[in-house]
Amino acid sequence: MPVAVRMLVVLPLWLAGSGLTLLGTALWSGVSPILSHILNSLLLILALFAAFVLAAKAIFPDLPLKKILNRRTIPRLLLLGVILSIADRLLLAFVAEYASVRNIAVLIAFLLALFAAVLAFALRELNRGRRAAEKAQAQQSPKPERDTEDLVIDIPGSSVTIRRDAASARTGGAR
Repeated sequence: MPVAVRMLVVLPLWLAGSGLTLLGTALWSGVSPILSHILNSLLLILALFAAFVLAAKAIFPDLPLKKILNRRTIPRLLLLGVILSIADRLLLAFVAEYASVRNIAVLIAFLLALFAAVLAFALRELNRGRRAAEKAQAQQSPKPERDTEDLVIDIPGSSVTIRRDAASARTGGAR
């Protein structure tokens, strides 16, 4: 499948995650507001991790989970999730009109953060693969011999070959 088609897998997953968020919000609405915000933030971060893993697996199906969730991606995803959660809470607290567009704003911010994370990961993996392919090709290809020039002089009954390499050609010497 083309990469663009595989990337579209993330949108339905976001819808499923959004439904889980609404369900979770309804379940813990009776707890304290601070705990409710923390649980919503954890659910958002968990959804970001899940969507990232699924998108990365869709793009690189042969890549093991250990390479997808590595020491670079985990902190970056945590940071993105925390930034999204903090921005959501700050906007909710200080912008009165935000509550009416909150779901759309969180969706757009989530998708942008996910796109940025997946794009950075994909570019890094593609560059890593390109470098590995170049290295393998360099190891397989024979080392080129020195640049040489052959001057063949045919004399009736015999021939003489004069070979000059690039270094002696510059100095005018022959070998």
